Amino acid sequence: MIKKIQPKDIYKQALAFEKCAKILHDHYDFWDNSTKIGEFMNESLSFELYLKAILLFEKKEIKRTHHFDELFKLLSKESQDEIIKFFNNSIDEEKVQLKSSLESIYNSEFTNELIEILPHYKNLFVDVRYKFEKELTYPIIYLPEVREALKKRCNDLGIS
Repeated sequence: MIKKIQPKDIYKQALAFEKCAKILHDHYDFWDNSTKIGEFMNESLSFELYLKAILLFEKKEIKRTHHFDELFKLLSKESQDEIIKFFNNSIDEEKVQLKSSLESIYNSEFTNELIEILPHYKNLFVDVRYKFEKELTYPIIYLPEVREALKKRCNDLGIS
């Protein structure tokens, strides 16, 4: 008998990957980038699974993709609006200063609008996994804030 997957099952798996990401973040060594790559991989997985938990809760089809922007567009308008609101409320002054510093380093302007950030993250899972093939061209400074906004939406829907 095949088990019917519940949103809570996906949510619990997302929490596990989030926990791994946080452990790796806490042990980050500037001279050893491997913990950062592992952190981003686990962060990406948690991000994707929170999206998919919401989709399943909303009785929507779960696409087999890692493209966060495509998954986000499948969410209900209400979920999209709530996630954007949570995200916007999570950006603090420290993050604004980091964004400014990174813009100087990259000599480029970066958005802090979630709907514009997601397309940059659409291949993050693959790009981080195969970082040796090409450099990431977009800093992923907002990944924890996006993850927390998704997690909060899961909690508000009663998925947790």
